[in-house]
Amino acid sequence: MDNKFNLTKALYEDSDFQVMCFDREAGLIWYNHAASELVDKNGIQSLHQLSITADLTEEMDRLNQKMVCHIVGNPYLKIGGITLTPFWENGKNQLHFILAVIAPLVLPTKESEYQHIISLVGAQYRESMFAIQNMLLPIKNKLERYECYDEYRLLKQISNQCYKTMRATTNLTNYMQYENVDVPIRFEKVNINQFVKDLCERIGRFVRRTDIAFEYRICPETIVSEIDADKLSVAVFNLIANSCLYTRPGNEITVSLTKNLNNFIITVVDKGEGIAPEIQPRVFEPFYSYDRNGSPGCGMGLGLPIVKRVADIHNGTCVLTSEWNVGTTVAMQFPIVEGDIGSTVESVITGPDSRFSPLFLYLSDVCDINTLEL
Repeated sequence: MDNKFNLTKALYEDSDFQVMCFDREAGLIWYNHAASELVDKNGIQSLHQLSITADLTEEMDRLNQKMVCHIVGNPYLKIGGITLTPFWENGKNQLHFILAVIAPLVLPTKESEYQHIISLVGAQYRESMFAIQNMLLPIKNKLERYECYDEYRLLKQISNQCYKTMRATTNLTNYMQYENVDVPIRFEKVNINQFVKDLCERIGRFVRRTDIAFEYRICPETIVSEIDADKLSVAVFNLIANSCLYTRPGNEITVSLTKNLNNFIITVVDKGEGIAPEIQPRVFEPFYSYDRNGSPGCGMGLGLPIVKRVADIHNGTCVLTSEWNVGTTVAMQFPIVEGDIGSTVESVITGPDSRFSPLFLYLSDVCDINTLEL
C-alpha cells in the first residue's frame, strides 16, 4: 500500500465514525479504533458481511468505474448505511482500495414507535396488496368472458406477486412484533398430535399441487401441551415455504412429530437445494438472505429468524442441518407443558382458510396457487 493508503489510515484512525478499508476483492485490510469492537465481535473479514445482502456485484462494478456508492447496512450488526469510496493506484488503471464509512442504525426507542412502524407497513403495503388482489377478481371475470387467455395469465402473475409481497410484509411485521413489542402469547392446552395432523393436511393441499412430494408422520403416543397455535403455525409455514422456494427435481418434504422424554419435536425435512456450509452460520441472522444465483432480491431473510423466535417464545430450541444439493432438516424442540389451562383443545382449526389467511399468505405464491379461482 502507498502513501495514499497511509494518509487515509492516519486521517481516520481517531475518528468517532467506524471506518474500514477493503481491497479490490472486498477483503478487510484495515479498520480504525472505533470499528474494532464490531470487527472483533463479529469476525468481520469481508465487506459482504456488513451489507443486508450478500451480493454486491453491482456496487463493485460502480466502484471499478470510480463511482462513490452507498449500500444498506446489516441491521443485525446495528449498521444503518455504508458509504463506499474507491481509491485508485497511482499510475495504474485499477482499484487500489475501498474506504468504507459506516453510519450506525438508528432504532426507535419506545414500544409505541415500533407499533407505529408496524401499523405503517401494514397500511402502506400489506393492505394495499389486499386491495389490489380484490380488484383483480372483476377484471378476471371480464377476461374470461371475452376469452382473453394471455391477459388472464398475466393477471395470475400479478396475483402471485401480490402474495409474495404480502408474505414479505407479514414476516416483517411479525418479526418486529416478536422482537420489539410486548405481543400477548395466547397459550392454550392443545392435543399436539391433532394440531400437527390438521396443519399438515392443510399444507399438503397446497404442496401437492406442485411437483414436490409431501408427507407427514405423527407419533402414536398422545402429546398434550400448552402452545400458541397461531405462532407455531407461522413457524411451520415459513419452513414449508423455504422448502418450496429452494427446491430441485425430486424434492420431497416430510413433516414429523416425535416425543423425546418431556419434549416434543416438530421436524421438517426436504430434499431441496440445501444450504452451502459457509452460509449456514448466518441462517438465523435477521435480514440475511442468500441466493445461489447471486440475486440480491431473493428474500427479506426473516423466515428462519421467525422460526427461531417462535421456538424461543415456547422456551424451545431450533436446530438446522443441511447439505448442499442433498437437502435441509430443521428440528424445533419444545418442552411439554400441561399447565393449568382448562380442558384440552382437540383441534384449533375452526373452519376453511380464507384467501388472506396465513396459509394462503405464506404458501400461495411458492406453490403457484391460482387464488383468482377461489
